[in-house]
Amino acid sequence: MARPNIRNSSDILKLLNRTIEDLKADKIDNARAKTIIYACNTAGQIIKNLELEKRLEELEEVAEGRR
Repeated sequence: MARPNIRNSSDILKLLNRTIEDLKADKIDNARAKTIIYACNTAGQIIKNLELEKRLEELEEVAEGRR
């Protein structure tokens, strides 16, 4: 399996789908699939937090502009 470049939730979904297909086709074992799924979950949380942080910064900029 090539190293994926994960930048957003769509990339995570693609990797999860590929992992499931590889698992069903016996191309990877359960332990590797679990590791990939765990990494996807972690990456998803990081992406979510970064997106929330960006939105908060934008709202703070708007709020400061109104003062």
